[in-house]
Amino acid sequence: MEYCLATANAFVRDGHSVLIYSPQRSSIDPVVRQFTSVKRQGFLSDIELQDRSDLAPALAIGREWLGSDHSVVKALEYGLGTHHGALPRPFQSAVEELLERKRLRVVVASPTLAQGVDLSCSVLLFRSLTRFDASTGRHQPIPAAEFANVVGRAGRAYVDLDGIVGVPCFDRDPAKRRSRHRQFNELIQASRDQSLVSGMVHLVFVLAGRLSAKLGVDFNSFFNYVINNASLWSDARLGEAEDLGDDAEDDPDLRTLDEHLGDLDLAILSLVDPLDVPTEDLPALLDAVLQRSLWERTLCNLDPAIRQLADPLLESRAVWLWKTTSAEQRRACFSAGLGTRAGLFIYSRLDELVSILVQWQAAVLLGDLAEIGRIATLFAKQVAHDSQFFVRKPPGQWQQVLVDWILGKAFREMLTGLGVREEQRTQSFVQDGAVFRLVWAAEAVRTQALSTGHARAGELGDGPMMTLTHGVPSISAALLCQAGFASRTGAWWAVSQLGADFTTIEGMRAWMLIHKPTLEDVDFWENADQHLLWMRLSLPDLAQSFSRWHRRTSAAEPSWWSDVPANGALVRLIPQGDQAALVCSDTLEPLGELDLDFNPEGAAIEAEVEM
Repeated sequence: MEYCLATANAFVRDGHSVLIYSPQRSSIDPVVRQFTSVKRQGFLSDIELQDRSDLAPALAIGREWLGSDHSVVKALEYGLGTHHGALPRPFQSAVEELLERKRLRVVVASPTLAQGVDLSCSVLLFRSLTRFDASTGRHQPIPAAEFANVVGRAGRAYVDLDGIVGVPCFDRDPAKRRSRHRQFNELIQASRDQSLVSGMVHLVFVLAGRLSAKLGVDFNSFFNYVINNASLWSDARLGEAEDLGDDAEDDPDLRTLDEHLGDLDLAILSLVDPLDVPTEDLPALLDAVLQRSLWERTLCNLDPAIRQLADPLLESRAVWLWKTTSAEQRRACFSAGLGTRAGLFIYSRLDELVSILVQWQAAVLLGDLAEIGRIATLFAKQVAHDSQFFVRKPPGQWQQVLVDWILGKAFREMLTGLGVREEQRTQSFVQDGAVFRLVWAAEAVRTQALSTGHARAGELGDGPMMTLTHGVPSISAALLCQAGFASRTGAWWAVSQLGADFTTIEGMRAWMLIHKPTLEDVDFWENADQHLLWMRLSLPDLAQSFSRWHRRTSAAEPSWWSDVPANGALVRLIPQGDQAALVCSDTLEPLGELDLDFNPEGAAIEAEVEM
């Protein structure tokens, strides 16, 4: 671990930006804590902040959401960014902004950042090349596709000719070093062999492997098992619980069999139109839809002994789906974007769940905090019976966590006094459980109610989803958070003190104009961090329905890297941060650089050479 940090420090000394990639989220916190410990001892001196004022908003968000003593906040003060799926979304956004503006030289990240955000670095260091697989109880190499995706982050456009990718290895055992080097080289080779394949083909064969293992059937004999077993999809063994570990939310490849089956169901529902087609016509319809598709082209490149399994497995699941559901149920599942199990779970409880959401909406509009907390807990208890809508490992007091979150309690206070594991589970429960899964459940209920013409569909509103998403008990406060105010406690404080009752963006703009002097007064807020985060909002943009464009002319002397283009030649300016810009030809060939007398971000620039 220290060797990995020392390697990053050496690259920073040479002027590089470094991404330390950890395939497992649980491995990030030890790196962050070790970094802070080493920095306090006076080492890693090259990893420093160039301008501490750039970090003020991010640190304010960190203190608001995590507390000033949290490991990732301490690490950020020393110049190390941290990014993974369990961290609060506003803090993740703040780290992403610092990376985009080149204000952080080193960041340690999980697949959430390394695969999901379009940011690059000049050096990529792998903390590990393996990830623990709970189904086998062993560490397995990361997939070649993941490796190729992450490696693509190394090398900044228009800056680096090449990216540097490395695996710091400090094992004293030569055999372990050779094994790690061999694993690295194998991933490099495998990543070069990647080709475009059908996602549905990949899903079907992943399912075939999982099913054969679950049912104890040899994979080579699974074809015969599928075509000769009409009760395949009703086997009780398919519903047995699976433990994927605490990193499952950060790894898209770690999914339960139920989740894979739900994906296949949704794929089938997306292919078949209309959804009331007779069961006996399904095989012919699927065959017609998939002709000359990526599915067919991918199968043509596979060994015949393997590809013969794909069509029967797909048709078998489709026929089972049609025989066990009605056309209305299939439409309800499709409209909500859910597989059979989760979709029918909502459908079978639709009256009860709609009633709960209607009560929740009414409580939000009335501002009845006690009722909001009670109804939110009731809804969570109802949908928690299906794993699609609840986290795998919630914190011990998850009901209190949910109420505290929705009623606007400071997130740092929710984490106070918790051990490392319980803190991680609380963070994950809020970000994945409340903000994602419970919102998904509420939206699924509303969508199914609308698609089936439920009598009370018109009484449903955005209140439950907004309170879950933003962690405040008021639509007005939620709209402020939605507009970019990164302080939950500040949003709730402002609307409570000033009596806000707006429920639209237009109403929010009018309210902001009326209370602008008060909102800009530092003494109005509970603390300086709330005021700082409020002042970060682009108030003119929020307070007006449009912004007027202005045309201006500016001249600057470029530093040319090659021959100067002809007089009158049109060039393109690519913003590089602050007021710097890269001068390129119309084919984006870099020609030089210059400093402007304005910030080019967001501007539409026309540039030509003038001698």
